[in-house]
Amino acid sequence: MADLTHLDGPALQRFVENDLADFIDALKAVRKDSAADDGGVRALRSIVNGATTPETLQQSQALSIGQMGTGDSLHGESLLTAATGAAQSVDAVFEQHVNLFGDIDRDLKQTIRTMLNTQGSTLQSIDAGRFLDVFSDVDEGMSENPGSDDTDSGSGNSGSSGNDD
Repeated sequence: MADLTHLDGPALQRFVENDLADFIDALKAVRKDSAADDGGVRALRSIVNGATTPETLQQSQALSIGQMGTGDSLHGESLLTAATGAAQSVDAVFEQHVNLFGDIDRDLKQTIRTMLNTQGSTLQSIDAGRFLDVFSDVDEGMSENPGSDDTDSGSGNSGSSGNDD
C-alpha cells in the first residue's frame, strides 16, 4: 500500500495505479461469473437477472426449493420473492461501489494532473476546499440509496461510464 501520510504526488499516483486499480478490478470481478476452471461460480448479478445454466433451467435462480416454490400455500413464492429482492439489493450495492470507485479513480487522476501542474511535485500547499471540489460526484454517488426503487442504482448518472466490464 502506498504511503499516503502526506500529499505527495508520486505516492498518490502509485496508490491510484496500484491499490485503487486492484480494488476496482476485484469489485468488477465480484459481478462476473467465474470460468469453469475457477470453479464455475455464477455471479449474484447473473442469478438475480435470471441467467440459467443447463443444470438450473427449471429452477428459481435465486433459491432452489423444489415444489415448495411453485405456489404460496407453503409461503415458497413469498420466500423466493424476498430472497430475490435481497439479492437484488446486494447486487445494487456492488454496482454502486463499482461506479463510486470509478469516480474516485477518475477524480484522483484529475486532481493529481491539475494540482501537480500548478504546485510541482508536492500537493501539501493545496487548499483543502479546492482539493475536495473535484470530488463532488463522489459525494453524489455516496448519497444514492442502492436498495430503493427511486434510484437507478448509480447507473452512470454521476458522470461515470456505467460500463462494468
